[in-house]
Amino acid sequence: MTRIRLRTRLARAGLLLPVLMLAGLPFAMPQLEAKVYVEISQPSREPFPLAIPVFKNLGRTADTQNLASQFSDLVMADLRLTGLFNLIDRKAYIEDPTRAGLLPQDFDFASWRQIDALGLVKGGFDVQGNTLTAQLRIYDVLASAQIGGKAYSGSPRDIRRLAHQMASEIVFQFTGQRGFFQSKIAAVSNESGNKEIVVMDVDGHGRTNLSSNKSINLLPTWSPRGNQIAFTSYKAGNPDLYIADLVKGLTRRTAHFPGINSGAAWSPTGDAIALTLAKDGDPEVYLIDEAGKELGRLTRSHGVDASPCWSPDGKRLAFVSSRSGGAHVYLMNRDGSGVKRLTFSGSQNVSPTWSPKGDRIAFSGRDKGAFDIFVVNVDGSKTARITQDQGDNEDPAWSPDGNYLLFSSTRAGRAQLYIASADGRSQVRITNGPGAYTNPDWSPFVDW
Repeated sequence: MTRIRLRTRLARAGLLLPVLMLAGLPFAMPQLEAKVYVEISQPSREPFPLAIPVFKNLGRTADTQNLASQFSDLVMADLRLTGLFNLIDRKAYIEDPTRAGLLPQDFDFASWRQIDALGLVKGGFDVQGNTLTAQLRIYDVLASAQIGGKAYSGSPRDIRRLAHQMASEIVFQFTGQRGFFQSKIAAVSNESGNKEIVVMDVDGHGRTNLSSNKSINLLPTWSPRGNQIAFTSYKAGNPDLYIADLVKGLTRRTAHFPGINSGAAWSPTGDAIALTLAKDGDPEVYLIDEAGKELGRLTRSHGVDASPCWSPDGKRLAFVSSRSGGAHVYLMNRDGSGVKRLTFSGSQNVSPTWSPKGDRIAFSGRDKGAFDIFVVNVDGSKTARITQDQGDNEDPAWSPDGNYLLFSSTRAGRAQLYIASADGRSQVRITNGPGAYTNPDWSPFVDW
């Protein structure tokens, strides 16, 4: 198995350096008070016109790696995933990038107002040996003022990670909410001919194998801190539950009761794992701890009870049950009491996932012969359809900010991963190449 190790924080990982607006530094300049330019949750919003010129080489070393274009292109690619911005074509730019600088006195806001840009992002970088330093400046064009900026440090090979940090900062400055780019995705890939667990950046790049056991590996789930992943594997001949520790690079078998051990979901505090076990007959929902010790059985009904997921406060769970015929989403308290049916339409509603905001649950439901992604309020009201007439769309997972959904779709042939805004207006494919991708899960925010 390829080991995945978390990098140490800040100093060794080269994470962003918070030098913004420190006395005597370039960022110490007047800025506007915090303002929300883009409402993420507003369905009628129009994409915000934003310009991002090619980054400027601020050092004396020639840009032999074409970092200037790489930086700006990576940031723009990230921002396209959000559906929030109208990224103005660089062919429309009036400003000469070879002459203009990053500071307000070194460029003309009028040239950006002429092309109807409301926001402007400028960046610069310098490479000294194996050290890459970069700075980001974010402007309100109409107000002719800087609204944010940060400095970053790493090595040239860290450019993708630094660009993700920049994209998150840009989203924050225009929306007031942190961007999701400093998070990861786990999924199942069959590119090798076997179903293996892989981990990747939110843009689908930087893929690393978590499992390489040439067996069937399914349903990866992130721990609350993002340092462990639970998954089901048949590598020992039975569908057992394994936990991979990403810091130690070790994987251990955690639950290996007779029959099914699958569909694990960590509680928000990490003190319990909900999963499906069939050790007593029908598949039922149980709680175990990280060592695999049984903490209690939550469901007792004829048929299948499976796919548990937690509410953000850890007080309730959603799960799938066939107790009423077909498969439907139900809610219950942490101790198994207070069972309440949530979905009533259709006959196959599966894979529930609770929004980090606590107000909605996404699930995959069969309609007219295909699976689609739906979102419903926790009280059962206002079911909204996210996908339609685009193949099978399955296994939704919320972004850590609760504003986006990740899911697997066959709309382009073999199953690939897509990111959609919570209202479904924006849907962007993030994986390509051979093989199919299924069972995705979105990590919490991480710093590696």
